[in-house]
Amino acid sequence: MFIDNPGNYGSLYLTGKDPAARQNDVALRIRSQGRVVFDKLIIRDCGMPIRHESGDLYIHTLDAARFTADLLNSTGNIEIFNLIVDFDGTNFTWEDYKGIHPDALGQFFDHKTGVVRNVKIHNIYARIRGELIQGFMLSETDQYTNFHIGTGSVDIEIDYKYAFSANTLEDSYVNVGDCGVRILDKKLSDYTSGNVEIERHSSAQLINTDFPYYRPRGRNMNTTPIKKTKVALIVGHNDVSQGAVRQGQSEFKYWGDFFLEHMGVLNSSAAANGIELKVFKRKYHGSRTYGTEMREVHKRIDEWGADTSVECHYNGFHSKAEGHEVLHFNKSKGGKIIAELMDQCMDMWLDNKDRNRKPVSQGESGSTGLRVGGSRSVLIEPFFGQEIGEFKSSGTQRQNLVNVFKTFFKKLGELNSKTNNVTTIPNSYLTDAELELAIELLS
Repeated sequence: MFIDNPGNYGSLYLTGKDPAARQNDVALRIRSQGRVVFDKLIIRDCGMPIRHESGDLYIHTLDAARFTADLLNSTGNIEIFNLIVDFDGTNFTWEDYKGIHPDALGQFFDHKTGVVRNVKIHNIYARIRGELIQGFMLSETDQYTNFHIGTGSVDIEIDYKYAFSANTLEDSYVNVGDCGVRILDKKLSDYTSGNVEIERHSSAQLINTDFPYYRPRGRNMNTTPIKKTKVALIVGHNDVSQGAVRQGQSEFKYWGDFFLEHMGVLNSSAAANGIELKVFKRKYHGSRTYGTEMREVHKRIDEWGADTSVECHYNGFHSKAEGHEVLHFNKSKGGKIIAELMDQCMDMWLDNKDRNRKPVSQGESGSTGLRVGGSRSVLIEPFFGQEIGEFKSSGTQRQNLVNVFKTFFKKLGELNSKTNNVTTIPNSYLTDAELELAIELLS
């Protein structure tokens, strides 16, 4: 398929014609002067899934398997929120290597300008088999700026010695070991440029520029950069169906007024911890369309680039109950971490019962909003309807609720600045069932 006109092309399932042709069998070729958008791309049975030659390319979910060459070639100006790759190169031999070296997570180069700009890949889930197959590759002759890889969750299983090979990265963020990278060998590079921001500098961090013609630039191992994080604050319900109503205040109105009144101090607190905030409101899509509503708001949140999202409600379940709780999707490691942080903050400041964190399974009430987006998502209910008087503008717990958010931003900033928080994952191949589950969760 060849695309030269900008536009939103929705979701597509693409295949090649002759996978044995490798780089000459391209499933999708993009040469545009504008912005090309895909909601979801599933690509199978081809040589190279994508060749991106020009224009701005945005893909919400790219799911690729059964290809024989690089995942993609791109000159930059590309953003992918969810990258799911299953590459089997176990039959690739040294004889094959003389003619082609597949990069299962893609290669980025621009031989005309020598500069590749604006690359963002947020969440990565990859299984790469074959000891001669590496992950990302950057051309040793090019310069790379604003190159952000792995800003969300990262889970890469790879046989090759290095998951990532790079030259000079300016104003960039590279993390290919957030959730653990399983490899045969591990090495820290002496050739990392001092202006590279790397969240993890440990045995699981793979930044390799170890080629004999590179000149050592010296390591800057003592800095601990704060990763710029975007947090989406979601007002519960919508302007038509406003949720529970207590003392004349619906959930939708309560949180809309809360953020309107306190956004100044919340923004200041967030910015001090390397966090950017934005309030999102859900759009009414008619009755019985909760799933559509949540997918639409999370699509806007993903396009903005949120790392974390907090959906805000209050609990109208029982007139005599009281307390605070946090919900997260039971399969989301990131959501669980955020839920733990938020619960700690509410425990610290709110003077009501701690109803703890509640993992929500797929199909349970509220699960769609906690799993459809690319961000780490939680749903908070700081109080029950009967307690609302204490949480109104004049109530005794209003400032406490503001303090919950301020403390949460502080803890989140501290979490993002840590350098040694690497989760260990057993060194074994992921099963097909586990891969299918990942695809389902990221869909």
